[in-house]
Amino acid sequence: MKSHLTPASPSACGHPGIADSILALAASGVLCLAGVGHGGNVPKLAAADVASGAALKNNVVFGSVNANKLHWFKGAEALARADRSWLTRLITRRERPENFAQALARKTEEIKVIIQFSEV
Repeated sequence: MKSHLTPASPSACGHPGIADSILALAASGVLCLAGVGHGGNVPKLAAADVASGAALKNNVVFGSVNANKLHWFKGAEALARADRSWLTRLITRRERPENFAQALARKTEEIKVIIQFSEV
C-alpha cells in the first residue's frame, strides 16, 4: 500500500524533487513544503500536468516559509518603526472567539481579520 505521506526536505521549495514528491502521492495524500530553497535546476516537467494530476487525486500540497532569528528580529524592528495608524488600519475586523465562524467569512475589502481573546 502506498503511503499518504511523502517526506520532503525541511528546505525543499525550489528543489526539483518537489514535482516527484507530488507525483508520488497516493490518492488523498498530503505534502507539506517547508522553507525556501536556494533554487537550483528547474525540473523538466509541465507544471500544469503535475497540478492537474494532484487535483484529480484529491491531493493537498501546502507550505510554510521559515525564517531565521535575524529575519524575525529585523521584521520586529521594522514593525516597531512603522507608523502606528498605518499598522492599526491593517486589522480591518476583530471578532470574539465565540464568533470565529464570522471571522472566516471573508469580504473583499478586508486586509486582516483577527480573533481577539481580550481587550488590549
